[in-house]
Amino acid sequence: MEPIETVSVQEPVGEHMIPPPPGAFGVTVLVPERKKKKKKKYSRGLKGVQKFDQGLAKASRRVTRAVAAGFSTYEKESEKSAKKHRDGRIRYAFDNWAKAMSKTLRRASSAPSILAEAINTKDSRRQFRNFVRFSIFPFPR
Repeated sequence: MEPIETVSVQEPVGEHMIPPPPGAFGVTVLVPERKKKKKKKYSRGLKGVQKFDQGLAKASRRVTRAVAAGFSTYEKESEKSAKKHRDGRIRYAFDNWAKAMSKTLRRASSAPSILAEAINTKDSRRQFRNFVRFSIFPFPR
C-alpha cells in the first residue's frame, strides 16, 4: 500500500510547537482510501414504504433482543436463587421476574422512538395533511 499522506510529528517546547528540522524525524502514515457509500435507490412513491419497513425491522429486532436478554436474566437469577435457598426458584420467582422485566423494558424502551422516526417523514406528513383535508372537505365547493 502506497502512503497517501505524510505527517511529521512536532515537538512541544514551552507553550509553542516548534517543527523539527527537515529530515530529522517524521512519521509516515498510511491512510487507506475510503470508498463512498452507495446511495439507496427507490422507485417513485415507494421510498416512504421502504423507510417504514426498515424502521419496523429495526424496532422489532431491538424488542426481540430485549426479550431474549430478559429471559436470560430470569434464568440466571432463578439459578442463583435455587442454589442459595431451598425452594429458592419458587420463593423468589416474582423478584426474578421483576428483574427480568426491568431489563427487558429498559432495553426495548427506544423501539417506539425508532418506529416514530421511520414514520415521521416529510412525505408521510404531507400525505396525512392531504388525507385530513380530503376527509374534512370531500367535495369541491
